[in-house]
Order: sequence, then C-alpha cells, then structure tokens
Amino acid sequence: MQRRSQSGAVNPRPIPERPAPVVQVQEEVPPAPKPEPVPDFVQRMQRELEELNGRILKLEEFLDSEKYKSVGGAEEQLICFQYGAMLQYRGVLSQRLAIHKQNQEAP
Repeated sequence: MQRRSQSGAVNPRPIPERPAPVVQVQEEVPPAPKPEPVPDFVQRMQRELEELNGRILKLEEFLDSEKYKSVGGAEEQLICFQYGAMLQYRGVLSQRLAIHKQNQEAP
C-alpha cells in the first residue's frame, strides 16, 4: 500500500503492513493419571524398614560405646549375630520394596 501526501502525490515509501496479531492457542493437556494407592502390605514394609533402620542405628551406637566393651563371651557373640541378622533383614525388605516399586512403574 502506498501513502499519498496532502498534495495528492504518491509517497515513494510504502507503508509497512502490520503483522497479523499472534494468537496463542492453548492445547488442552490431559491430566496425568493418578498413581495407584500404595497397598497396605507395602506401607507396612516401609514402616518396618524405617523402624529397623532406627534400631540398627541404636545398636551401632551401642557397639561403639564403652558399655559394649564390657560385654563379653556368648552375649557379645549373640549381639554380633543379631546385628548381622538385622542388616540381612534390612536388605530383604529393601529388595522387596524395590521389586514392588518396579512392578508399579511397569506398563
């Protein structure tokens, strides 16, 4: 489009056309599917693992204490066996929870 001056002469500079306004279209995003509720037995395993971790920490503190150094004989050996069993049990619970989590994430 060319612009005319007040005298009616054509102005050699064309008027730039305005760009069309940008209209943003919002695509409707479907909501993410709700995760399935955690089964009761898994909640119990999680709670048991948390409690077991607390017990292991307390036992480790005891093993580092002066009181433990005074324990001897069969009781000392049994405490060591107990500690090993607790660590194994923690490993088993952790593996079971990992398996459940993996099964939940599978399509």
